[in-house]
Amino acid sequence: MVRPARHRGGFLLVDVLVGTVLIGIALGGILAVSTRALSMQREAGELRQAGMVADEIMSTIHAYGLESYTKVIRPSGSGSEPFERFSYEVSTRTRGAGEADEVRVVVSWQSATGQPRSFVLDALIAPRLGDEPDPNRRPPETIER
Repeated sequence: MVRPARHRGGFLLVDVLVGTVLIGIALGGILAVSTRALSMQREAGELRQAGMVADEIMSTIHAYGLESYTKVIRPSGSGSEPFERFSYEVSTRTRGAGEADEVRVVVSWQSATGQPRSFVLDALIAPRLGDEPDPNRRPPETIER
């Protein structure tokens, strides 16, 4: 006598439930990683912008010299457009005759998460020895062409 085969319908249901749980765990992990990646990308963008503000200020100090950069920019203030949300402070220290002066630019801002952040740029700038304020660049004799 042949026995009829039993159907195991419950086994298929367990497979579906286990698969659903595994897919849910995987999607949760992907969501957490992508959220963190977006947050880190935003922080990197803010840090890059702060570096641009500090570099612009340091370039101005280097171009005009430590003695006269305050004619162009203030020692502290906020960034120019489009960097208004960044504030900066410049501090200098003269080390002595013939030695490089210390310059520190601190850029501060409020991050997107509301936490205070800052970027510090330190540099040594050599004194501008021998520069004439407005050199005469005319040739001694007129050149005929």
